[in-house]
Amino acid sequence: MQHPGFARALYVFGQVVCVLGATFIILLTVIGVLMRSGFNKAIFGGDELTNLVLAPLIGAGLILVSALRIHIRVDLFESGLKRRWPRGHAQWVSGFDVLGTLALGVLLLLHAWHTLKTQETSVVLEWPVGGFYLATGLLVLGGACVHILGLHVLSVEEDRA
Repeated sequence: MQHPGFARALYVFGQVVCVLGATFIILLTVIGVLMRSGFNKAIFGGDELTNLVLAPLIGAGLILVSALRIHIRVDLFESGLKRRWPRGHAQWVSGFDVLGTLALGVLLLLHAWHTLKTQETSVVLEWPVGGFYLATGLLVLGGACVHILGLHVLSVEEDRA
């Protein structure tokens, strides 16, 4: 099946952001451990920097989760819903996945707008945090776009083709 180019580009972008973010966090952790054991000093603001990078990393991960259809969900009502609506159940679940993802993205963008307007900074490093919220919100909306546009990566082998 041919996937829309925009959805495919979002998926690849999500993969790149995840790899770069995870690599940065790993390097920061390794350097922090070496500095503690070798020089008895931690990286100033290392924990805060990890948290700042982790937020957009999770947003980019949502793009991958949407494409692979591996959302974590509570299936407490699953059997009852399937019995009541056997034909439209999958569409309802998919619709609520998209609505929830869109709501999260919009909330993050609203918070980003507020933090950019008030020039809120991080506690230790005193870096502006609005950009991190903005990036996370846009990446979460990217996950919703991938879901809406119908990109569904079935397997790693198919993805490489």
